[in-house]
Amino acid sequence: MSKTYNIVVNGYGGEISVGKVEKSTYDYFQKNEIDIDEYYGDWDNLLNIPEEHKFVEPGKFYDCDDIAHESGCEMDKSNKIKVYDEDNNLVWSQKLDLDVLRNDGVVIEEQTLFDIKTESDGSCFYIGKSIEKGNFIDCAIELNTPFDLRKLTITVETIDNWKLLTYMRYDGEDLDNQGPDTDSKSFEQEFFMIGE
Repeated sequence: MSKTYNIVVNGYGGEISVGKVEKSTYDYFQKNEIDIDEYYGDWDNLLNIPEEHKFVEPGKFYDCDDIAHESGCEMDKSNKIKVYDEDNNLVWSQKLDLDVLRNDGVVIEEQTLFDIKTESDGSCFYIGKSIEKGNFIDCAIELNTPFDLRKLTITVETIDNWKLLTYMRYDGEDLDNQGPDTDSKSFEQEFFMIGE
C-alpha cells in the first residue's frame, strides 16, 4: 500500500539575483553620485537616467539576472528540513547543516553559481537580495516503501557566499515544490566594481 509523505523546508532564506553591468553604466552612477537605493525607487524617472544606463527597471531587481537567479532556504543550523507521513506524524527532522545531513545519509549536490573572488578586476555587478521567512519547499511524494533518507538528494547553490537549499530529488526524481509560502523581511542590494 502506498503512503504519502510531505517534505517541508522552512526558516530564513530568500531570493537572490546577480547580473553583470556595463562599466560605462557603473561609471555614470558614480560620476553623478546616484545611490542604488535611490534608483530602486525611481518609478517616475526623477533622476533622469539615460535609457542606455537603466540596467534594470526600478523595483525589478530580479530582472538583472544574467549570471544567477535563485530562491531557497539558507543552509543554517537554525533552519529545518522535516518529513511528515500522511497522518501528519513527524518522521524525521534535521537542521540545515551539511555535515549533519550527510551523516544522516542525505545526498548533497553543491554548486557555486557566483563567487566574487573569481571575477576579473574592473568587472561591474549588481546583486539584489530579498530576505524572507517561512516555508521555502513543500513537497508531497507517494511511496510504496518507507521513506529512505539515502534516496533523498538536495541541491545547495552558493551565490555570493549565500548557501541556499534550492531543489530536491527522491530516488532520482525531481520533487514538485508546492511552496514557497514566505514573508518578506528585508531587501539588500549592491552595485560595485571588482577591485575598486
